[in-house]
Amino acid sequence: MSKKAVCLVIVLLSCLFFTGCWGLIETHEIAIVGGMAIDQDSEGQTVLSAEVFNPDALLRGAGDTDGGEADIVSWVLQEEATTLYHALRIINRRMPREMFLGQLSAVIFGQDLARGGVAPYLDMFMRRGTFRRSILINVCDTGSGLLQRPFMEDVPTETLVGLTYTAEKTGRATRIKLGEFLRKLAEPGIEPIAMHTVGRDTEDVQVMRAGEQAEPQEPAEMLQHPLRSEDNIPGMLPSEHPVLDPMRQGELAEPTPGMTMLLGLAVFEEDRLVGLLDGNDARGFLWADGRVIETTIELPHPQHEGGTIVLEGFRTSSSIKCSGESEEDLRMKIGVDAHLQVAEASHPLQVGAAPAVREIEQLAAGFIQGEIRSTLHTVQNHFQSDIYGFGQTLYRHNPELWWQLADGWNQKVFPELAVDIEVSTKVRASGLLLREPGE
Repeated sequence: MSKKAVCLVIVLLSCLFFTGCWGLIETHEIAIVGGMAIDQDSEGQTVLSAEVFNPDALLRGAGDTDGGEADIVSWVLQEEATTLYHALRIINRRMPREMFLGQLSAVIFGQDLARGGVAPYLDMFMRRGTFRRSILINVCDTGSGLLQRPFMEDVPTETLVGLTYTAEKTGRATRIKLGEFLRKLAEPGIEPIAMHTVGRDTEDVQVMRAGEQAEPQEPAEMLQHPLRSEDNIPGMLPSEHPVLDPMRQGELAEPTPGMTMLLGLAVFEEDRLVGLLDGNDARGFLWADGRVIETTIELPHPQHEGGTIVLEGFRTSSSIKCSGESEEDLRMKIGVDAHLQVAEASHPLQVGAAPAVREIEQLAAGFIQGEIRSTLHTVQNHFQSDIYGFGQTLYRHNPELWWQLADGWNQKVFPELAVDIEVSTKVRASGLLLREPGE
């Protein structure tokens, strides 16, 4: 048989396996869901808020008004039902297009609902291959409150996703994806975390109306009275809330100055929310977990009393090791390696020798160790949830001992567990000044 005949046979046989795009869907036939907020009403019904994009408006550009009112770029539709999937289908009856979930970027659980457990609502995401494992998992004081009118971005979900990148640079928040959350739910000896987010009007966000600066809004209740995980916050928003209105943005329009804020981490025991770690408390955990990407810390100036030196962290790593062969001598060790650089100093640093750098490194190590210890104390004594994975480390070190202690690990063993903390810091690219200006 000639080479041409062989090639022809191969091409014909290939046609049996490459049948084309059998699942092709045109954008004008679907409604793309960008974000979901899951709440619970006073009667225990599931309240689903879904942000649906208008693909045509996004392609044309939300700001392209041609002297008139811009297209609606997204809607927030809300329905309630006994189950999440049923609520999703009820929402779809109000739309002429099939809802497409393949581009879902974020799922937001209301804080009240999360305290009761999120596992029943995650079942739908595990069963359907449509959902990506990169979906961001959030806990908000009121879930649908996060799907507000946008700030800076065209749609609220884009604002949230953008915040997850910028907030990571503060060292007080991190991106938690669906795949990680589900994995920690399934694995022994480690509990899941999620992002802790609020959506409120804030006094520092002002509106521009026809080129003039409007009056700032009232300060958010969240900023005046920080919420605790045990506070009873109803998840459902009133029907007149702007989150339920289509978002329009015209030349003279006055958008609601909603400001989404990513505050920290939500701590879970199994699938139930048990506490919140915000600010430095969140960073104390992220140091131990090796997730601090960038952050700044302020330390007392080593050479000038009353002065301040600011260090910027740009790379961290961590490890957890286990020792002991019984419950009595069981001990954990958290090791943190942090690389920092000097970002600012209130007074010049006289560094004629390496001891000055070592002094800064020791100050930084003590500061980081203090934050880790403070957060660990809170988690052990108040939340009693092993988000550090000490149990998982024990399981790998001594599986037999783990199974002896597994029952009641969070309530009995974890709160009394002895933990050593060792922090190693290295100051690089310091830009230190060798003498006072003018000398």
